Amino acid sequence: MYKLSGTRDQLIEDGIKEGKEIGIKEGIEKGMEKKQIEIAKELLDVLDDLTISLKTKLPLEEIQKLRSHTM
Repeated sequence: MYKLSGTRDQLIEDGIKEGKEIGIKEGIEKGMEKKQIEIAKELLDVLDDLTISLKTKLPLEEIQKLRSHTM
């Protein structure tokens, strides 16, 4: 959400705050995806690709790529 009024310093401060919030959100999302990939790798030897995809919410293509790199 962008402000169109306020002092220059307030606008800069608001921009920095918003940038930090976006960065934190993106960092959390990347961390969660990394964890899903780690879990998927652990399941490759006990479950089929479709089941892993459904349970980790990762695309089937991602699971297939993981499997091809581990064999």
